Amino acid sequence: MKVYLKEHPRSLALGTDDYFLIFRYFGSDGTSGLNSSTASSSQTNLDYNSKSVGSSGQGANGGSGNSSGGGHHHHHQRPPFEAKCIAEFKKIEHVDVEAYVPLSRSECFGFLGLINIDRDIYLCTITRQAEVASPRQGDTICRIYGVEFHCLTKPDWDFVSLDANGYAIDVLNSPADQVEHPCTSIRKLLSNGSFYYSTNFDLTSVMQNR
Repeated sequence: MKVYLKEHPRSLALGTDDYFLIFRYFGSDGTSGLNSSTASSSQTNLDYNSKSVGSSGQGANGGSGNSSGGGHHHHHQRPPFEAKCIAEFKKIEHVDVEAYVPLSRSECFGFLGLINIDRDIYLCTITRQAEVASPRQGDTICRIYGVEFHCLTKPDWDFVSLDANGYAIDVLNSPADQVEHPCTSIRKLLSNGSFYYSTNFDLTSVMQNR
């Protein structure tokens, strides 16, 4: 499986020889790469509210609400941010494959989901893994050693390879040059060898119940 990019309208896709899973950003102004009837039926709502942390570092609803003088103290909160993504699963014969180009050099072994960071949406894919167990015949458990994050909402990090600290290693004079990737912390966490997955059974299930 590979990660692909279509620039106009911008979309990312996970593609195999037979199928494409395509993602498009659906903005708060209704802009997207699909018509409105398709958008309304296939939206995945990623509702992230920026007011969950107040300016004092506490939860916005967990502060005292009073200043030292006894009066009411009001935090000015940013408006809620609602990000939406349109996902389509298509057979490859229904996809304009020539409009897509490989976005990463790495093979994609799995898709961990979507995450919103600093009002941008990123796809997280597994790029390094190793099989570590087989509890039953046909069941495999893999340990994650590497992941990548691809931005759905802007092109700043397209075709950029990162070093271990989250900085671009092969791009000059670009928006990504000398800037740490926004997903660096979670990338390091997911790549530290503490996370596992399986493609053929539910890891959370009890073996006796299967």
